[in-house]
Amino acid sequence: MNLAVTLRLRSEVANAREIDERALEQFRATVQPDHPYAIIATINLASDLAVLGEIEAAVVLDQDAVERGNRVLGVEHPTMLAAALNLSLDLRAPAGTRKRSPTTAHAGPVPAVLVSTSGTIAADQGSAR
Repeated sequence: MNLAVTLRLRSEVANAREIDERALEQFRATVQPDHPYAIIATINLASDLAVLGEIEAAVVLDQDAVERGNRVLGVEHPTMLAAALNLSLDLRAPAGTRKRSPTTAHAGPVPAVLVSTSGTIAADQGSAR
């Protein structure tokens, strides 16, 4: 999965997507969908899809990851805070109208509950995803 994230950040998103699709498939088959690895793989694939402009598909995966992750890891877990941020970004993107940059993040103030996480700090500086 780290290779796929690196590829996405290097704008090699199609290659990242292939890796993340395989990773998610394997994790779901071997450790079950509620395992943290499967949840993280879901988040990563959703990010690939968002960057590729497949916002509706990204939202479906984002919602799944947030639902499972909040139940398994808890709503204040840093991974789930980042997943919730990704979901909010994707929900605000009109379907089919724009692609997300591999490093795009929200603009504006960060809610206090998120301020302490490194992912949120990166998001506020424009380097999330």
